[in-house]
Amino acid sequence: MAATQTVPQHFQHCKFAPILPRHGVITLFGYGIKVTVDRGHLAIQDGIGLDRREARLPRVGHGLRRLVIIGSDGMVSLAALRWLADQNASFCMLSRDGSVLATTGPVSPSDVRLRRAQSLAHHSDVALRIARELIDQKLRGQERVIQKYFPQSFAGESIVSARNKLLSAKSSDQIRAIEARGALADSDPMKVRDAASASNSLNKIDPEELVRLALSQSTRDLYDMLDQNRFSILADASAVALTKVLSNKKLTANDIDNILAIIYMSFAVPKAIETLPDRCPRTTLLLLRYLDVVTTDAVVKRRIANTKRAVEALN
Repeated sequence: MAATQTVPQHFQHCKFAPILPRHGVITLFGYGIKVTVDRGHLAIQDGIGLDRREARLPRVGHGLRRLVIIGSDGMVSLAALRWLADQNASFCMLSRDGSVLATTGPVSPSDVRLRRAQSLAHHSDVALRIARELIDQKLRGQERVIQKYFPQSFAGESIVSARNKLLSAKSSDQIRAIEARGALADSDPMKVRDAASASNSLNKIDPEELVRLALSQSTRDLYDMLDQNRFSILADASAVALTKVLSNKKLTANDIDNILAIIYMSFAVPKAIETLPDRCPRTTLLLLRYLDVVTTDAVVKRRIANTKRAVEALN
């Protein structure tokens, strides 16, 4: 008895859907990906099982600016790469985890005006406008996730408040502080809610011990600490602990960076601050003034000034 046919071995049994560029980009994925040139047209195929897609792009009016392939099952001919290069279209091959396997792009002469505009962007409000838009879109996404999965959490309100403060941000440090505030709320929304509603959680935290632990870390490790949400409960109390721990101590550059990072995290989520007097950054501003006096580095002084403005903007 003949075997029952289970999987078609020819593409004529498949259902082909058209592939159209979206904003000049075509993304291919699945198995049996094929990119070739047939009679001057770029012929592309992709899909999974019987659900296949295909397209034939002419040399004129195709609208293709970038071809992206996700996966490594298939083939791309040299003629297809030449076709893309002749049309000033780039090619990118990614693995399924997002890492880049291969990429090509059109070669064009460097435009000195573009290079100059890029180099001067940080000295104008162009960079700030771009940063505001990027962080705003990031916070919007975090807000949607919180509202969908944690509708009773205070984290959504904290993210909305952070987005509202983006318009008044006047430096990249302030924008990073606002982003950190949203990240803290999004990292553990239930923990932020519990921290804001618990009446005795402050008594469970030793501010001086927490500050000593933070100062012993590198600045990069400090942001990854498991106790970073505890700083948002302390607020100005963390500055009081800092003045005690740093008494008669000669500060290093790493110490100052960690102090500024602690201050950022301490005021990242105002709703989580349990003690009303600690919401006013009185001791924090005095500490920043002291740091400005003891350092002579112009870059550090600028960071201190930006931190001061960020703290004042968050309250």
